Parts: sequence; structure tokens; C-alpha cells
Amino acid sequence: MLKAIIYKSIREQGSVEDGFPTPDSLIEAYKIQKENFRDIKGWKLGGTTSFTRKLFNTDKVYYGGVGGSYIYKASDVVKVPSFIKEPSGEAEVAFRLTDKVKELSTLNIKAIDMAELIHAVIPSIEFPWSAFPLPACGLKVLIADSCAAGFVVFGEEINWTKELEEVLNGKVTIFTSNRLLASGSVDNIIGGPVDALRSFLFLAKEHKIKFAGGEIVATGGCTSCIPIPVGEKISVKFENLNSFEFKLEF
Repeated sequence: MLKAIIYKSIREQGSVEDGFPTPDSLIEAYKIQKENFRDIKGWKLGGTTSFTRKLFNTDKVYYGGVGGSYIYKASDVVKVPSFIKEPSGEAEVAFRLTDKVKELSTLNIKAIDMAELIHAVIPSIEFPWSAFPLPACGLKVLIADSCAAGFVVFGEEINWTKELEEVLNGKVTIFTSNRLLASGSVDNIIGGPVDALRSFLFLAKEHKIKFAGGEIVATGGCTSCIPIPVGEKISVKFENLNSFEFKLEF
């Protein structure tokens, strides 16, 4: 039943306030996600900050797939998907994976040099959306609903080197031309973004996810998730990464 409700919400983009079941387990929740969500070209991680772990009562990283049509490169204008009426976003460190990830089932994720799996690091902003009431619906419904995947906007990629991990920290801000919208830090990510990515790949291997190579993985909120005004130039600044600008329009 939940699978059908999520399938309907994806296509009709309506809200689901009550009358929905909860998956019996996380395994079932991920199964529903896999069956409902297609054309996955990226992944968003949750449970990578103290805030989201407390919010959904977990101590583990979890994930959701993001469709290719909802991953945008920052430009003068980014069109908001029609089902999102009030966009809210959070700044995140993202990675583009190498083709090596296609061999995930054979890799020792604990021991591997992550430089073999990371092609680039990317500043990004992730806009979650769900038809379900969050966080009241709970973690299993969240996962079944692809972790409230909405859309992602990313800036210029920086080719990855091992030395970059040492400076993958610092302040992050989201602002308009005349006001600060949010301020946070890369240090909000437990263990750092690379460790969050490794945790995801452990889970992906366990769940037998097949990668094509080149996918983007957003590693969790460096800032709070806050309303993003439409029609204004938005700037996202990472202290030790490239910054980027864009404007949302309906």
C-alpha cells in the first residue's frame, strides 16, 4: 500500500497527511524506494549530522536516490520543479564518483583509498521535498520516499586530490544581495564528508546498488534547511571550496 501511495505522490505531487502505513523494516523501506524511483543519477545522504540523527532517532547514515532530471548545474536561472511550491534548501558538500564505483561489489570499502572513488568535490545546495509529514512520519517512511529527494543545484567541480580532504572544512553561508539566509560549517558533517561518503558506500554495497560511474553524492546539510526566495540571486559560499550563484524561478 505504501508503495502505491508513494508512486501516486510522485506522479501527482500531492500531500499525504495521514492514512499511510509504515514499512515493517528499513530493508522493506529501501526496497520500496528502489522500486519506485528510477533514472537515478545522484544520491542524497541523511543521518550525517547530529541534528538529523536526533530528528529521526538513528545513529546511522541513510540515503535516497535523486533522478537525473532533478540535478541542475548552477546558472542564471534554475526552474523549480512544478511540485515544489515553497522551496527550502541546505548547503552540502557533494562528490562526483569515478568509474571505479562500478566495481563496488568487489571493493574493500574500509581499506580503499577514497581518491580511487572520488573524481571531484562540488559545492551544492539540496532542496528536499516530500508528500509526507516530516519528521512525524518517521525514518522508514522517509527512506521509502527516497529521503525526501527534491532537487540539487551544484557549482563548479574541483578535481579531487587527497590533499583536499585536509581543507574540507570551514564556514558555509547562503545569502542574497542584501541579507544572510543561513550560516553553518562543513564540520557539521560527522567525521567529515569523505567519511559520510564511505559510510554510504558500505550501505550501497550491502544493498547491491549498481553504479554507472559519474553519479553525484550530496553528503548532508552543512547549514540548516531554510526557505530560499524565488526571483532573487542566491549565493552559496564555502570557505574552502568554490562558491556559486543562481536564481530560482517557477
